[in-house]
Amino acid sequence: MSTPFSAADKERLLHLLVLERMGALEAAEVAELDGLRARAAELPDADAFIGEALAAMHYAPGASGMPAPVWDAVVARGRAVVSPPVAGRISLSTSGQRGGLRVWPLAAACLLGAVLCGVAAIAVLQSRNRAVREANAALAQAKEEASQSELRVAETARMLSEANARVQENAQFLTDARAELAKLKDEGTRLAARATDAEQKLTGKAAEALALAERLAAATSSLDEAEARIAKYEAPVDPATLNQFRTKLLEVPGTVRMAWTPFDLPNAPAELQGVTGDVVWNDERQEGYMRFAGLKVNDPAVEQYQVWVIDERGMEQKVSGGVFNASLDGEIVVPIHPGIEVGRVALFAVTVEKKGGTWVPDLKRRVVVAPRG
Repeated sequence: MSTPFSAADKERLLHLLVLERMGALEAAEVAELDGLRARAAELPDADAFIGEALAAMHYAPGASGMPAPVWDAVVARGRAVVSPPVAGRISLSTSGQRGGLRVWPLAAACLLGAVLCGVAAIAVLQSRNRAVREANAALAQAKEEASQSELRVAETARMLSEANARVQENAQFLTDARAELAKLKDEGTRLAARATDAEQKLTGKAAEALALAERLAAATSSLDEAEARIAKYEAPVDPATLNQFRTKLLEVPGTVRMAWTPFDLPNAPAELQGVTGDVVWNDERQEGYMRFAGLKVNDPAVEQYQVWVIDERGMEQKVSGGVFNASLDGEIVVPIHPGIEVGRVALFAVTVEKKGGTWVPDLKRRVVVAPRG
């Protein structure tokens, strides 16, 4: 473990740096300076510390720069260089003046070099610090932009998760309702059989027959209620949720958009006029959504709308895309569920069929058609 770098070490390093700039280091001091430099380079603020040391080299003591002991030591060393002991001095003869004059320019050059090196070091450090600040500012901006992008991605994922949860919840409701309907139908059949048997036997158990009839009526009422609940569950999913899926599909390459027009035939106009909207479809993903405005609300117990998908095989190969109800006024969005995989879709058509739909439409009750452009 290295020895901590003390204030005395810092002062000594500054002293030796000044002497190095003056060219006045002794052999032992060179090794000492190398050791102090190596230790200072391990400091967390090494760059700032060395910069401060270099900057302090051209200040007088007390001017928030070079410490007084260092200044005194430098002055003493300078005097020793400029004014050697009396025994070693050269007299002020003509030749002596020439020899003496060579000392002063040397010392002045050393001091001037130290000052210039310090100023240059300060300029380099200032430029480096400015570049570091600019780099830090650019990094902070990039982090902020990345954070905003992550927030948008998280919000989109949350919306999709909520939409999927609602779809699953509706699907579960529909499954439960169908199971309840099947149970009620079985019970009604059994009650009806028992009531018929009681009437045929005419055993005089009129009271029992009446009770059975009452139970049958109750079962029929429950059956009607269950059918109403199924109609409710089969209502289109919230248009806002399906609109999100529709918008996402529009961003997928290969998705096409086709507008509805009245499904008119010569001398046989469409059953409904004024229906608008469009179809969004992707052949590769076998996924699509229909949007309607002005579609008449139907009675699910009597009739339902059915969508037909016609691909490149022509009108003779019509594929059912599912049945649906218009149980909401205003705009609705309906997903398309082809019974089998289709090729490149040529057009979509909507007809009115009996409850549950049909395998082959007779095209008597036509609504709208959307040909591919």
